[in-house]
Amino acid sequence: MRVNYPCCNGDLGPAPGPARALGSAGLRAQWFAQALLLIFADGLTGEHVSFGAAQHAALSMPAERHGRDLAAEDTAGIVDRIIALGTV
Repeated sequence: MRVNYPCCNGDLGPAPGPARALGSAGLRAQWFAQALLLIFADGLTGEHVSFGAAQHAALSMPAERHGRDLAAEDTAGIVDRIIALGTV
């Protein structure tokens, strides 16, 4: 069974997708894994971080590890679109 998650596949509508913003489709998987890790750690430790803050951090971590600069407007657009997916 294949499940299509727009936020993971890079199709975020008018905002640039994670693959384009990160400069590599391979980094998209690292971003998504980091996002899950941050959300799970939040639940396990009880140290609450907002979903948006976790997404910003998850996008910046693989970018920094691979020497990529993320434009603030790209990051904000991706995070805003991911949050909007939850309200559909």
